[in-house]
Amino acid sequence: MELWHNTPDAFRSPDEVVEGVPVGLWIGTWPIEMGQYVSVEWTVTGKGRVRKQEEVQAYWQYNDDAKGNSYWLATIGPFHVNDHVEYVVKGMSQGGPTEGTVYSFDVAPTPL
Repeated sequence: MELWHNTPDAFRSPDEVVEGVPVGLWIGTWPIEMGQYVSVEWTVTGKGRVRKQEEVQAYWQYNDDAKGNSYWLATIGPFHVNDHVEYVVKGMSQGGPTEGTVYSFDVAPTPL
């Protein structure tokens, strides 16, 4: 299983994360096959440097049969202003576990 994120077809939404808004993480996998599992492990460091870690399941959304890709969506947050969030996408298939790159963002205040 190959997996990817932070590309035009597998993006973070919103790109600029603001306080109080959940974050959608699109993840792509290849090839299309039964029995896949995709998740996101995330860590947030917030006010007073409190650290919280959690793993959430990504849910299958659709297949692109022409490319042989599956697309998944995980939702994390919402977060507080000045939180620092790091996350990694993970996958499991018949071929075993796989893990992507670590991504991060800082949470901005809600625009006035």
